[in-house]
Amino acid sequence: MASEPYAGLAEKHGFLRATFRLMTTDEGGRNHPLAIGDYRANWSIDAPDPQNVGGAPLTTDNGEGIALGETAAVQLFPVWPDFWKNVKAGTALFAFEGPKLVGTAVATEVVPPSSRPSHGGRDAEGSAVTAESELARLKAEGVGPQDRICVAHYFSHLGATWGERKAFPDALLAGGFGGGR
Repeated sequence: MASEPYAGLAEKHGFLRATFRLMTTDEGGRNHPLAIGDYRANWSIDAPDPQNVGGAPLTTDNGEGIALGETAAVQLFPVWPDFWKNVKAGTALFAFEGPKLVGTAVATEVVPPSSRPSHGGRDAEGSAVTAESELARLKAEGVGPQDRICVAHYFSHLGATWGERKAFPDALLAGGFGGGR
């Protein structure tokens, strides 16, 4: 079962189970542990590349934090699924905070979505996806201003115009998601 805060993302996009290791400060990782079992990072797939990343919130299976150097069972919730479509069990994943590599993971299971994903700029009901409808959908899924870069990139994959892509993160910064979680 998917972690409760991201049940909407899991239903629409599926999620990944993985084994995650938080790097130590001596390894170039964070200076502090993850205090809670809910963390947002950008991820690269197969190689540590901070220029080619996709967003996915992480929750620990036990709901607790992760100490530096510790390994934990986690769930990842892709914000935009096209980036993650080639991930399978055994795929290496790399967590970044900006350009800094802070953790590594190995996917252990890919859990498919429980509802049909949208295609061709249309949602599951066949309605056209617009900036307004996508903003409302993501708000309902618990995605907030902290996800603005990942969400804007995701929105660009829907074929949005440059003006719409630029306006989308602006709407997030202006509290279009009601201030996030």
